[in-house]
Amino acid sequence: QWINGPLPKNKRRLAVIAGVSADEFKEAWKTVEPKFQVTENGFQNPRLEEVREEQKRYREAQSENGKKGADARWRDHEKK
Repeated sequence: QWINGPLPKNKRRLAVIAGVSADEFKEAWKTVEPKFQVTENGFQNPRLEEVREEQKRYREAQSENGKKGADARWRDHEKK
């Protein structure tokens, strides 16, 4: 989901992606299913989307801090 977006709704396809038999997947899915919401695009884990947003905000903040640091550093070089 992190890379390709929501998981397919087709559980046989999910079993293939997971590399297990349909029966094994059916059993495992009982444990995993509560972590997912069904959307029009497939199964989506809301917590993963929260983490994605946190990471996006973190990267943006780090980028801004880096720009501020570079501006301060090079501003001193311009005065010399």
